[in-house]
Amino acid sequence: MNKIIHLLAMLTILLPASLTAQSNNNYSIRNLSLQLNENLLHVHYDLIGKKNLEPVKVRLLFYDKQYRIYQPKAISPEANSFVKPGPNRSIAWDFAQDMKKIDVGLHPYLIAGDLATHNYRMGPEAALFSLAVPGLGNYFVTETRHQTIKPWMKTISSLGLIALGTIAARDRYRDDPELTLDDEKPWKMGDWNYKYFNSDAEFLISAGLAIWVADVVLVAIKGNHNRKLKKSILGMPVVYR
Repeated sequence: MNKIIHLLAMLTILLPASLTAQSNNNYSIRNLSLQLNENLLHVHYDLIGKKNLEPVKVRLLFYDKQYRIYQPKAISPEANSFVKPGPNRSIAWDFAQDMKKIDVGLHPYLIAGDLATHNYRMGPEAALFSLAVPGLGNYFVTETRHQTIKPWMKTISSLGLIALGTIAARDRYRDDPELTLDDEKPWKMGDWNYKYFNSDAEFLISAGLAIWVADVVLVAIKGNHNRKLKKSILGMPVVYR
């Protein structure tokens, strides 16, 4: 009980700070997609203004597996251009002018507004939320709008399986012992009666815990990715090819 109280106290401290970081930026990027046309790489996106519709600078960056940051030069509109919030916005990059060939290991990253106030989302500490409730940490490390498996599905499936397993364990009972003709074993233990199927409680609880643990691990991995990316963008020199 003391451990649970301590964990809830930590979450109470972290939650307001997390929500502040989530709403720190007035703009968000959604529906990011890429389209390659000869030597042009088109980056399509929707620019959402959360509090106003004033035009804002949108910076296109790329990062590789080592979290090195690349900023394209030959882009249209230019890097210092202002973009008005709305759907179907795009940036065209003539990568042939910046590099000999495009690296398939590069990942696009769009930033609307100032780098310092951009919402990079939470780091691996978000796993504490999933440790408390399965699925909860996902809301703090990534955009869940277009995820096939929603965080609430993980919550329901994990807790639901554990609850069913607990009920199965509670309702399990054994038949009365039977008298046998065997002199060495005059009594035969009664058979187990399971609520759903053989070893149902063990299977259901294990499956629920597996989903829970996997969610905690995945949130920690995604949060670590966010932290490394933020550190690279804010602290490391931009690499040009």
